[in-house]
Amino acid sequence: QVQQDQQTTKIKLHTNKMVDTMAVGVVEDIPLYSTHINGINMRYACLGDPTAELVLFIHGWPELWYSWRHQIKAVARSGYLAVAPDMRGYGGSSVPQDYHEYTIHTIRADILALMTHLKKKQCVLVGHDWGAWITWQMALLEPNVFTKVCTMSVPYGGQGKQGLLTSLKSVYGDPLDPAQKDTAKFMYMLHHNLPESTQQYNANVEDALYRVYAFFNGCEIDPSEERVKDDKMFVNGVAEPMFRRIPRPKALPLWLKKESFDYYVQEFTKTGFQGGLNYYRVPDLNWQCLRHVANRTLHMPVLFLAGSGDMVVSMSGGEQMMMAGMRKFCKGDFHAHFFPKKGHWIQQEEADAVNEKLRQFIKSKVTVPSRL
Repeated sequence: QVQQDQQTTKIKLHTNKMVDTMAVGVVEDIPLYSTHINGINMRYACLGDPTAELVLFIHGWPELWYSWRHQIKAVARSGYLAVAPDMRGYGGSSVPQDYHEYTIHTIRADILALMTHLKKKQCVLVGHDWGAWITWQMALLEPNVFTKVCTMSVPYGGQGKQGLLTSLKSVYGDPLDPAQKDTAKFMYMLHHNLPESTQQYNANVEDALYRVYAFFNGCEIDPSEERVKDDKMFVNGVAEPMFRRIPRPKALPLWLKKESFDYYVQEFTKTGFQGGLNYYRVPDLNWQCLRHVANRTLHMPVLFLAGSGDMVVSMSGGEQMMMAGMRKFCKGDFHAHFFPKKGHWIQQEEADAVNEKLRQFIKSKVTVPSRL
């Protein structure tokens, strides 16, 4: 069962200096801490030898540090310091309401500030979903900080000729433009830009998380629960969200225990979805911010992991197209593995196999000097 204990203390890191850090709980034998960095409070899970090499985990949407619970324990047992923060906008971290506070340079500052707090100048960076996208960008922006990177689900294929939102609007229409309201097609990233999206998720936390996490191809569907099948963004005047368009399964998948699902519901009920949705509102700003690294390549070792049944794989053109795109930019030691018939939540669905791949990758001796 997911358990939390509360206490306030100071912890010692690998120096003799005392660092003001609040211990805010223990969940499944993983200690949680909170500290103030880059203008926000950040909660993070921390397990392992504080003098050892840091492995830093970055989660996506709608996730928490908790999505890495299996990897945190495995990596710590292997002799490393495993740290996984609630990214800004999530869980026990601060939730700035303004989406401008979620650009890649602010996230970059959060990550570097957390590393400074932990007294680490370099680390292995691991990311999933939005966390994978962040990991790719951090590797491009700070090649001498991240000795190895592992990304899951979301590939990298370059910066693109225009911002992601601009590109999506050219295909699906702009739901924010009154003139296109009746014709705009549904695309979840564009829906997440609508002002009403936050309230829709906040009012349906359990149902939204249940459908997003539990649905997979071939699962048994609850026939009593209807879903929206119209491909328009607005149906009868309502911008129907993604979770209402996903069938509701009869049961949670085997990899997600009821008490684990309840922890997600508890945390998102407290925090709400505004912070997480804000990441979907800055892609065009990020495109402007990252134009100077558009032609950079990666020379540190890279590992990519994904489920072959992940929606992102099909959206990206399939495994071969994803691999070809990543090979253009990964010029060092590059490995990828697709888990057959597995879905998007790969680090939870295939925890043991992912742990083994990650351990092998971290321990490998291949190192290629990073360079701009």
